[in-house]
Amino acid sequence: PVSATLLVPVMQPLVFPAAMIGATYEQGVAALNHPARYEATGLPRGMVFDGVNGVVRGRAVEAGVFPVQVRAVNAAGESAPVSALLVVRALPANVLGNFTLLAARSAENGLLGSQ
Repeated sequence: PVSATLLVPVMQPLVFPAAMIGATYEQGVAALNHPARYEATGLPRGMVFDGVNGVVRGRAVEAGVFPVQVRAVNAAGESAPVSALLVVRALPANVLGNFTLLAARSAENGLLGSQ
């Protein structure tokens, strides 16, 4: 008979490309030895972690340097955590943008409101 022994996951090194506030971001992580799920901490607001697929995604809403820690888990146990910095850059000062806003009719907007 053939049997297999499940080994504890081993995380691969983390590398996070820089993100920009408001821009769509998606970056995967990986581990050896068949992880069942991943866990992450330290993400900036606006980003989430898909623990089943090991993917960081979202749109950061604050600039800064964020120390992110990830570990992998399976039935044999959990990996040692690995860490990397996720840098979120602010928009350059001369960037113009658009935004969407719903405004109620009021004296401040000449009773125009928005649609």
